[in-house]
Amino acid sequence: MPGPRPIRVLILDDEVQIRRILADFLEDEGRFEVRDVGTTAEALSALDARRADVCLVDLRLRGTDGFAFVTEASTRHPSVRFLIHTGSEESGVRERARAAGIPEERILLKPLPLEEIARALDEAAGA
Repeated sequence: MPGPRPIRVLILDDEVQIRRILADFLEDEGRFEVRDVGTTAEALSALDARRADVCLVDLRLRGTDGFAFVTEASTRHPSVRFLIHTGSEESGVRERARAAGIPEERILLKPLPLEEIARALDEAAGA
């Protein structure tokens, strides 16, 4: 009998090394199916092509910020959950996250041990 369906994760981060480290770690965990992209446009296209359970979103992206993606993606796909993965505690991040429907416990500050990111993805997906 097959095991449970993997948690589908979409990683949006414009830093290739960070995306690859996260994706490789999560795939090695065996309970995640991971796609990673570097721009908001790519993320929306990937999400439209195949829904994710959870999106792990960097806030500082070239040309835009992660909240632009969260706003559009949550409109198109209301069942998707979001984790913010940011390197700075910018003024207003928590307020903007709350306004976007993202609870404070889903804001992850870099650097964070990979195991904690996996745990947060599990929790966000309801696993």
